[in-house]
Amino acid sequence: MIKEFRLGGDHYALHLQLSSPKSLNALNHEMCLALESALLSAATDTNCLGVFIDGEGDRAFCAGGDVRAIATLSEGEVEADRLARADAFFTDEYRLDLLIHQFPKPILIWGSGIVMGGGMGLLQGASMRVVTDSTRMAMPETAIGFFPDVGGSYFLNRVPENLGKVLAVSGMHINGQDAVDLNLADRLLGDDSKAEVIRQITDQLLTGALDFTRVVDSLETPKLEAQVMTRRDIWKNLVLTEAPKALFDQLVALSDSEDAFLQQVAKTTAKGSPYAIEKTLAHLEATAGLSVAECFDRDLDLAKVFMREGEFVEGVRAVLIDRDGAPNWRQKQFREISA
Repeated sequence: MIKEFRLGGDHYALHLQLSSPKSLNALNHEMCLALESALLSAATDTNCLGVFIDGEGDRAFCAGGDVRAIATLSEGEVEADRLARADAFFTDEYRLDLLIHQFPKPILIWGSGIVMGGGMGLLQGASMRVVTDSTRMAMPETAIGFFPDVGGSYFLNRVPENLGKVLAVSGMHINGQDAVDLNLADRLLGDDSKAEVIRQITDQLLTGALDFTRVVDSLETPKLEAQVMTRRDIWKNLVLTEAPKALFDQLVALSDSEDAFLQQVAKTTAKGSPYAIEKTLAHLEATAGLSVAECFDRDLDLAKVFMREGEFVEGVRAVLIDRDGAPNWRQKQFREISA
C-alpha cells in the first residue's frame, strides 16, 4: 500500500505514494513501517537528494490513521491484545512522524484533497508542505473521543494568534489558503500543477541538485478565499477563554450565526467528547514550548491513557463503524482539570 518510484537518474528523488485510495489513503500500521523503512534507506543513500510524498487518487492525501483497526477486537483477541496493538501502532506512527520532522534531506509532501489526523502528522514534518485548491484539512479527533495527536501538541501550539486550541476543539475544516495563513502549510498551488512540479524536480536532478523551494516558487498561487483569518473578530475573544466548557459553548453558539462557515464550525464542535476536549486543552497547555521530540513523547503517553481510560472505542463506533452519530459518552459534562 506504499508505492515507490524514482524521479531522475543517477541522482534521484524518492517518490513515495500512499496507495489505498478506496480508504482515502488512511494510514495503517503496515504503511507506517513501509514509509519508515523507505525513508531510512533514502537518508543514507548519497544518490538520493530528497523525497516527494503524495497520495494516490484525487480525493485525499491521507484522511487519517486507520483507527477502526485499533478500536475493535480481531478474531480470537482479548482486550489486552487490542491494547498492545494500539500501543505498537502509535509508537511506530509517531516515530515515523518524528523521522520526517528530523529528516536530513528535503521532503516535499503534496497535501491535496483530504488531509486529516494521521495525514497531518505526515504533512507537518515536511520541509516543504504543499497544499492545493482542493485541500480540506482538519484535526477532528475530539469527535471520536480522542485528542489531536501525531505531533498536534507541537504544530497546533505554533498556529498564530493562539488559534490552535480553536482548531483542536472545533475540528473545523480549513482550506489551502487557511493552512498557509495558520502556519500549517508552506505553499498553496493548483491541483493541476502537480505534473509540472514532478517535471521540474526531474529536470533539476539531471544537474545533480534539488531545490524544492525553487520549484514551487516558479508556479502560480491560485486565488482562494481565506475562511479563518478573515474572521479574526470572531476568534479574538474565544482564544482568551480558559475553561473548556466556556470555549465549547461559545463555539457551539456560532450555530446562531448567518455565516455558513461559522455554522459548520459549530456543528463540528458539538460532536466533541467533553472528556477529550478537556484533555486536549490541558495537553496543549502542558506542551507549549517543548521540542518536537518531547511533544511526541507526551502524545504517546496521552494516547495510551486514551486507549485505557477514554472514550475512543465508543467514538469510533458511533462515527466510523455504526455511523449513527450518537456516541454514548461516559462523561457527559465538562469538569475542570489542570494541565
